[in-house]
Amino acid sequence: MPIDQEFYPYRDPVSILDEWFRAHPEERDLQDKLTVSGLSSALKAEKRAKLAESLGEIADVRVDTELRIGREK
Repeated sequence: MPIDQEFYPYRDPVSILDEWFRAHPEERDLQDKLTVSGLSSALKAEKRAKLAESLGEIADVRVDTELRIGREK
């Protein structure tokens, strides 16, 4: 059964979220929970190495396990 997946382009939500957090300072904990998915693959481009380096300083790195039955790296 198909399911809808929602994606939000970066440009528009940033200003909307900024406005929300200014109007609702009690929601600052939500701000700490938000992440930018889709950024990791874009930062792998060689032309963005300096940007990746700058953002690497604030990255939240987590180690996950990947199941690789019958697959090689």
